[in-house]
Amino acid sequence: MRRYWAFIRLPHVARLIACSIPGRLAYGMINLAIFFFVQNVSSSITLAGIATGTSTITSSLTAGFRGATLDRYGQTRPLSLFIPAWVTCVFILSQQTGVAGIVASCFVLGLCSPPINLSTRPLWREIVPESQMRTAYAIDTTILNFTIVIGPVIATKLSLQWDGRVALTTTAILMALGGLVLITLPLSRNWIPEP
Repeated sequence: MRRYWAFIRLPHVARLIACSIPGRLAYGMINLAIFFFVQNVSSSITLAGIATGTSTITSSLTAGFRGATLDRYGQTRPLSLFIPAWVTCVFILSQQTGVAGIVASCFVLGLCSPPINLSTRPLWREIVPESQMRTAYAIDTTILNFTIVIGPVIATKLSLQWDGRVALTTTAILMALGGLVLITLPLSRNWIPEP
């Protein structure tokens, strides 16, 4: 454990860890936030499943394209486009009540999912010596798994205690916060893609 604490004290490490958590947490929350929101406004579990599936499938099918934009343009420009677009789509979705508006919003939401994980992971090579890359990836994977587990719990709690709109809004705020920190991180702004 002492080795991990020493690792976290390395320059830039704690900041990179901290800036990766909100965006990843938003990803962990979004599917259940969509599900509960759509179920609340439509009283239809079927539509809630279709909306969640639309966002997930669209995001999965276009992940390669979004990742390629990082390789071509670096991190700042693509993230400056995808993050505000995603946050806007979440807010637009939170105002929808009709089937067409919900499904269309989820479709566009999937198209503009910010490549947060693809942006965070390569930054480790910029700040950590090769001898500590295994530790870096272990911590990064632990954070990713933590947010995947805790995100749905938070989304469910917010949705059941208040409603799905609160969960969606919280998700958008987390992505905006994490994205803003990542975009302004000099490490991210100066990152040059590997050949």
